[in-house]
Amino acid sequence: MADVAPALVGAPSLGFEPLHPGGWFPPSADDDAGRAVLAGDLDRAESLYREMPGPAARVGLAVAAGLRGRHAEALDLLRAGDAGDARLHAIARADECQALIGAGDTAAAEDAAADALKAARRLKDDALTATAQLAYALASIARGRRGDARQRLGEALRGFARAGDVLRQVQCHHLLGEIAYDAEDPVRAGSHYRDGLALARKAGMDQAVELLNLRFEHR
Repeated sequence: MADVAPALVGAPSLGFEPLHPGGWFPPSADDDAGRAVLAGDLDRAESLYREMPGPAARVGLAVAAGLRGRHAEALDLLRAGDAGDARLHAIARADECQALIGAGDTAAAEDAAADALKAARRLKDDALTATAQLAYALASIARGRRGDARQRLGEALRGFARAGDVLRQVQCHHLLGEIAYDAEDPVRAGSHYRDGLALARKAGMDQAVELLNLRFEHR
């Protein structure tokens, strides 16, 4: 459980919805609680996280609370401490960014993302750094800075590619496509949707394929 990954859902105020029940940062499926989040079974996930000891379990409970839209509860859990675990600190701050977006405090969300990125870079962890960049991109979107978001998503995409994280690569392509579409650049949007679809199809991610295809049909 020490490696629990950020999983808080993007706030409706972003205007974009994630492609997965686990949110923008789906957790790993290395344990039953993570698999429950991925399946959208938050009751089971919360029950399992409550049985686990330590600060990582609190992050798991915060994940479930955030996915249910209980952002204040998620923030309380995330701020309860990380027991000096540098990796968990970076993860919790990335999650805190998402909870703050949901609570409408986008300035604090950006600060949390910046702290997560600084901590992840100190650890020299590609996947964690990319996750922090993705959190930062979502904070930038929430604050109306689409150019900054595009740059951070590009960096996140390269990091997830190095780490072999296909799902998050698809999430980045989806967001880049949405940003391009909003900027009235259908060619670039289509390119990102196609790249995301190709990755999702190759990985057998049927739900993501279906949702990305719906984007094409309605645009």
